[in-house]
Amino acid sequence: MKELIELGRDLWNNPEPGFFEERTHTILSRRFNALGFSLEEFSGMPGFAASYSGTKNTGRFALVADMDALPNPGTGGYIHSCGHHLQCTVLYGAARLLAETNPEALRHIVFAAVPAEEYIELDRRAVYAREKGLSCLSGKQELLKRGFFDGFEAVVATHAAAGEGLFIN
Repeated sequence: MKELIELGRDLWNNPEPGFFEERTHTILSRRFNALGFSLEEFSGMPGFAASYSGTKNTGRFALVADMDALPNPGTGGYIHSCGHHLQCTVLYGAARLLAETNPEALRHIVFAAVPAEEYIELDRRAVYAREKGLSCLSGKQELLKRGFFDGFEAVVATHAAAGEGLFIN
């Protein structure tokens, strides 16, 4: 548990904008590799799909976490105000828990760390996309166009929210 809290705090303290999540990519990929996962890095952008090594991955399910942050008008930097640092922590935590308790279940799951979910800084992204040969301005759009999500029975993603009136009683 302590490791997950430290990971979440580290990601919170080092937010990165869409398509520039290099540090986040490195931290997560190292952790997945240490658990014995094989990584397929996404061409032209940060992010990866992790499959458990030593198993034949049928890829029936995808668990997805966004990696990017939003601009922080108070500091001029970035902030994980949508909780993407939590998504990444949960993605790794779920993989770790299953690797330790039920590795056979992992043969059906792909864990995907995806860049550029927030649709911001579009001029900067357009330059990046041209330079990297991307067709889209968000990671999920790019992966959809490439067919990455084809064939999954389910794709599961979460998004944090807070405030009154968000739930129906």
